[in-house]
Amino acid sequence: MGEERSWQREYLHNALGRGALIIAGTSYRDPDVRQWLHAAGKQAPEGHAALVLLARQGFSVTREQFKAMETALTQQWRGVGLRPVLLHDHSDAAQVIRELRFVNDEDYAAPQQRALQVWRFHQERFEDLQNTYVAILRADSERMRSALDVEDLNITLWIADGAGRLVRWAAEDRVHLNREGLRAVEVGHDSPWIAGQALGTDAVLIKDVEESGTRKWRSVLAGPVPVLHPDLPPMSSAVITIGLPDEATQYESSSMLWVDEFVGVIDDWSSRISEALVSGRAQ
Repeated sequence: MGEERSWQREYLHNALGRGALIIAGTSYRDPDVRQWLHAAGKQAPEGHAALVLLARQGFSVTREQFKAMETALTQQWRGVGLRPVLLHDHSDAAQVIRELRFVNDEDYAAPQQRALQVWRFHQERFEDLQNTYVAILRADSERMRSALDVEDLNITLWIADGAGRLVRWAAEDRVHLNREGLRAVEVGHDSPWIAGQALGTDAVLIKDVEESGTRKWRSVLAGPVPVLHPDLPPMSSAVITIGLPDEATQYESSSMLWVDEFVGVIDDWSSRISEALVSGRAQ
């Protein structure tokens, strides 16, 4: 801080001179960085703000606690010249960064809008897609039973509803007769549902489930399904889960035998669901 011409200070000054600056991670907690940003922000052109991404996951707090912290966090970072952007998961920050170069495009649609388009596409074709998707999931079940070397499993497709929830849309063992009966769960790294965790962290997970007299499966394998767009970055808007009869450690040790097949199932669903956006039929 004592060096008036430090390269770090010059770097931040030049960056803010080119446009808005987004900081992700924990470096902004360093007092030197905050001091440099504060000084650079005073000299930056109008609209060239320094934004800091604050993910709830990094604070290890609940949604309710994070909401209670919102005012204090906002005041803290605005006090040093930074604009805080409050998020829930680290994957949210990653998606923000991927979206940056596109946000000023005339036809830009935010991830939430794209997720809503996918959801509406499926809602409008509920009956037809229920039957079609269940048949496909049953074929996927055959693929994964062989890859995982199990006699029985259950594979399910979950779709984000564009409002922060994940809906169990189709499963191999049932055909839903109406949309009102679909289960919706919370999304996030600390969701009580493994499907919600997989979408919140944007990562493949395999975890044990709590024992229950009504629960048949001992563990769940879950993988986010990326939705592709011809002009915008991919985003995860669905999840494939597989209920398995044994503990997660058994499948983790043999992942080389099934991971390629699982990725193949996810890729197939990615192509299938992406049609909701690529075809332009979703409104």
